[in-house]
Amino acid sequence: MKILIVDDEFNSCELLAGKIRSMGFEEIEEVLCAASGESALEVLLKAKCEILITDICMSPMDGLELVCRAREKNPKIACVLLSAYDEFSYAQRGIQLGIQDYWLKPYREEQVRDTIWQLVREYRSNRQRSKFVLDALVNEAIFSGDKEMKDIFPELSSLPGEARAVLWRGIGGQEPELPGRWTYYVQGKNLLFLFPAGSQEKDAALLGQILEGTGKRCGVSLPGSRVAELYRQAGCALAAAWVNPGNGAVFYQEFDQAGLQSSVADMVRRAVALPGEEIMEELRRRQKEMEPFPFSWFIHRLREGLLQELMEMGGKRGNVSPNRQDQGWEPVLRKALEAVARAKREQMEKGRREPIQWVKEYIREHYGEELDMTVIANKLDISYQYFSRLFHAQTGSTFSEYILNIRMKEACRLLLQGELVSVVAKRVGYQHPHNFARAFKKMYGVSPNAFRGE
Repeated sequence: MKILIVDDEFNSCELLAGKIRSMGFEEIEEVLCAASGESALEVLLKAKCEILITDICMSPMDGLELVCRAREKNPKIACVLLSAYDEFSYAQRGIQLGIQDYWLKPYREEQVRDTIWQLVREYRSNRQRSKFVLDALVNEAIFSGDKEMKDIFPELSSLPGEARAVLWRGIGGQEPELPGRWTYYVQGKNLLFLFPAGSQEKDAALLGQILEGTGKRCGVSLPGSRVAELYRQAGCALAAAWVNPGNGAVFYQEFDQAGLQSSVADMVRRAVALPGEEIMEELRRRQKEMEPFPFSWFIHRLREGLLQELMEMGGKRGNVSPNRQDQGWEPVLRKALEAVARAKREQMEKGRREPIQWVKEYIREHYGEELDMTVIANKLDISYQYFSRLFHAQTGSTFSEYILNIRMKEACRLLLQGELVSVVAKRVGYQHPHNFARAFKKMYGVSPNAFRGE
């Protein structure tokens, strides 16, 4: 906070300023002096002061008029009046203006300390309360998705239109030194920093200064005005930051997320079934073909997908998180692939056979019974979702498609042996012959009787 002292006796002004500085309140950044009301207004135009201490008897502008003019510019400024005269009219007018205190010269140092301490406490409390309210507004803007910068920060003339968002995650240890009034905590763990957008080169230079010595990475959005979109873009850039070695700011770039997400899902399925080195080779080829930022995003989402598979397999994550010793994406992806392969081996050892091979044999033996994928996944001690993806990756069919093929092949064999349609239906798991006949015709284009040549 800043304090402005105004007195046409400039020596008295500097003496009071020195006393306040010597009190050692850490919230007080600067104590400024002015010798007239006019010069005080010029100071207030350049510096945002939270406290104004002014003598009353000055000319041509007295202290009471200065308080009125200062309150027009900043209604929240705290004001203290100084006077050598104990006149009730001054005190009465001060009360009407809502001043915080009235000091008679010569003022006592204890009185100055008590008043300044009270104003510092109020400032601290108001700042924390305002911070809490703004944090809540920013959170609401992010999750509602329809708020513009101007809707939340109307008082910040420095952010009139487009801004960039910078996001750090998991705040702890040494935090970046940022201008406090534009810094917000999102859900208590993400530090969001908003600043007026310039060119990428200019913004990168600013962030380089902020990041120096913090050992943190951050994600940076495109210039824009919608808070939710800025947050999403900054989060996307931050998520990809670990892919490239070193610390620093990663700037978001536009790319086709929907198309890449489909490729990620396909690679996750194959990564479970194929050797890890085969996946790594394919990723190295992709790196040569793709732009750096989309590739970083692809790797990040692939790792997330692998860790989800690992969790559903019941495997242990261990040390699969990126850290400062990892140079680029390869060691981190290799950790994730090795963890998945290890979980797969543990499953095989537990079941003493490859899971899907066991399922194929189980289906051949029980195709005439009701087969539930959830029950079979439980038998293998793996999740329903993981079993579904693993089965499709290794057979090229869904669980239900595979069972249908087995049943219809057996139905063909039985029909050619002359079995009745009703008997065949029950043998291959259908309680009602007409349901079997409909499924048979859908697959082969003819009815069961036509298939036998009847």
